[in-house]
Amino acid sequence: MSAPSARLLNTIRFIGQEKDGVQFNIGRRNFAKDIIFEFLGVTAAQIYCYRDFPLRSTYEVTFMGDYLCQEAWNKCLESKDVSPISNFRVEPLFASRVRTVTVCMQNPYVKEQDIRLFLRKYCDVLGVGQKEMDYDEMWNGNRKYTVRFKRKIGGFECPPASFYIGGVKGYLYYYGQPKTCRKCGEQGHIAVMCPNIFCRNCLETGHEAKECKKPKSCNLCDSTEHMFKDCPGRHKTTLSHLRH
Repeated sequence: MSAPSARLLNTIRFIGQEKDGVQFNIGRRNFAKDIIFEFLGVTAAQIYCYRDFPLRSTYEVTFMGDYLCQEAWNKCLESKDVSPISNFRVEPLFASRVRTVTVCMQNPYVKEQDIRLFLRKYCDVLGVGQKEMDYDEMWNGNRKYTVRFKRKIGGFECPPASFYIGGVKGYLYYYGQPKTCRKCGEQGHIAVMCPNIFCRNCLETGHEAKECKKPKSCNLCDSTEHMFKDCPGRHKTTLSHLRH
């Protein structure tokens, strides 16, 4: 029996790595003990389904909820180079590359074209953004985009939960988004509990922008040759609208 390749809700797949021509395989009961119970720290009651495919050294774990699945996935990412997870290629079957991303800018006059250009640094934007309207058909300031995440080692490229376009701060969120600090961008904590000093220039922790030794860059296209106000890709608009 072969393992399916379709998207599966709340499911993570583990495939034994091959070394010296031999594929790693520990058997169903040992996988449950070493990976599910000890490494992931979940109980049998928190598992909806656990399937194994012995001929392919493959195991699929389906969790009772999306929070459990996301927590397990985060643990796998954090320890992907450490035993026992390093013995497996881990795939997020719960994650679809195509998602709906909601973007909110603190200044609603930021042009939709600039938001799309920013998002393209992290994902393929499928079409234009749609304004989110309330029951009275008034725009609430949010825009929704259908995007296709780009693949990277260990999963998909995730756009930042908070960012700047010019001097205007923006936020975005989507279903299944990892818990991310909207101050420093790191995963695992939220902004009110952030322990980091964050640089808005290079987007790294450990120092502030005034101490940054890296050249300033355009936060729309990442070029060091110009800033946002002179970006050739920027949609021209009335500058007074962007003052905040």
